[in-house]
Amino acid sequence: VSFIYDIRSGLRGFIAIHRGNTDHPAFGATRLWQYTAETEALRDALRLSRMMSYKSALAGLPYGGGKGVIMVSKNKDAHKRAKLLNEYARTINYFSGLFITGTDVGLTQHDVQQMKRESKYFVGLEGDPTDFTGLGLLYGIRVCLKEVFGKPSLTGKSIAIQGLGKIGTKLLDLVYPEAEGIFVCDVDTQRVSIAKKRFPRIKQISNQEI
Repeated sequence: VSFIYDIRSGLRGFIAIHRGNTDHPAFGATRLWQYTAETEALRDALRLSRMMSYKSALAGLPYGGGKGVIMVSKNKDAHKRAKLLNEYARTINYFSGLFITGTDVGLTQHDVQQMKRESKYFVGLEGDPTDFTGLGLLYGIRVCLKEVFGKPSLTGKSIAIQGLGKIGTKLLDLVYPEAEGIFVCDVDTQRVSIAKKRFPRIKQISNQEI
């Protein structure tokens, strides 16, 4: 685990490598989030890096798992954000390819394009990873439906989606034409309101009820 810190840009966070070596680098996206404490950010990095190792193993990929988390305050203007992300990208270079990263919660494709100019160890720009993650979720759901109910159809089924960020909204888009009932929640209620305009049939429930 590496604690990353730069006083000039305000960069603060962690990079955790759960598994990886010079032959097989660690893959895992970077998350930008308003953590309440460094211990919370560290815990997230450890948890997610371990999860990425299992994802690689399940997909049959010869790579380890890693994760980057960046701590930000609520009021971070665009100029400071750009400086912070550029410094983070330069920090990635210190790993010399042992850690390959991309976009997760809080980061956009534009952010990754910017960081790619500072470091070659960023991936996910030849296509939108959100599309593939959403499809992966959909296919996983269909496999489970077929195993339990004998067919992969969502017709007549209800689905609950916890979080309407990039991935949650993409999944919602994919299941909306077929699923009978769709229950959603998000810690940011504005996201639910925006989704409601595009997907009027969704039902909002509380974060506890999900």
